[in-house]
Amino acid sequence: MYLTMDLSNNEKIAILYSIKCMMAADGAVVSLEMDLLNKICSMMHVGQNEFNQALEMSDETAMSILKDMSQDKRNLLAYLLQDMARVDGHIDERERLYFLKVNKELKFTNLDNI
Repeated sequence: MYLTMDLSNNEKIAILYSIKCMMAADGAVVSLEMDLLNKICSMMHVGQNEFNQALEMSDETAMSILKDMSQDKRNLLAYLLQDMARVDGHIDERERLYFLKVNKELKFTNLDNI
């Protein structure tokens, strides 16, 4: 499986940054989250180098890149964040708050209940 949406390298790294933040939001990263992260990386055709860049990215840089993305790409991020929040079987309040923080900046239009 792969994403057909044309994402720039910087967009992929900023998306990975945001996913990494969602994974860490509840204070624990579980194997189900790592499995989903690996699937997302595979779908976006990114490897360790891009993930390392995401780890080093600042919140301000990531948000600037994400804000410049099209609405369709922002909505893709919303789906990915929601999937990451749900993958361990429950949504922690800190995950919900992170999602709402990102949504406040990016104004997702495909919100599901989170």
